[in-house]
Amino acid sequence: MPYDHVWCVVDVDQHESLDQAFDRARANSLSLAITNPCFEYWYILHFERTSRLFSSTSDVLTRLRRHYSAYTKNHAGTFAVVYPMTEQAIRNAEGVIREKGYGEDLRKCNPSTHVHRLVKLLLVESEN
Repeated sequence: MPYDHVWCVVDVDQHESLDQAFDRARANSLSLAITNPCFEYWYILHFERTSRLFSSTSDVLTRLRRHYSAYTKNHAGTFAVVYPMTEQAIRNAEGVIREKGYGEDLRKCNPSTHVHRLVKLLLVESEN
């Protein structure tokens, strides 16, 4: 079955061969949603717009828990907490990218994410 879209969602902090993955995805026309330094930055954007440098995943988690103290990785309840603020997260992600002048390659852009692009696509698809 052919697909309309194929996405790779990648954290910079957990990917040992990020450069290879980036090149391979591009060579195969796959869409990338890189989050630098980690996926939890996308969650932070639901609560605030921040473009401050994060030194580690731990630093990101500390910031996220200011807003969502019960956060733990892979917790099923996270979706219910962040989903109502999805539009704000999209605006915040786009704002940081504009503010910093980031482009398509976010591997060295801390903090950054293109997860909002995938989410926007999913929202449009869910309307159809």
